[in-house]
Amino acid sequence: MTESTKEQLEASDKVEERTVGGEIRYYLKNIKEHWLVVIEQHPDAAGDEAW
Repeated sequence: MTESTKEQLEASDKVEERTVGGEIRYYLKNIKEHWLVVIEQHPDAAGDEAW
């Protein structure tokens, strides 16, 4: 999986921006919708919400 640019993340309606400990993070709004794709590409990703 290629990493999205900041501009792509900010323009996406599928992620939400959160500030955690002064660091900006992007989280999927509906992880269940994307979970199968995550597992197919990263089989050891159990428990991950964002990347």
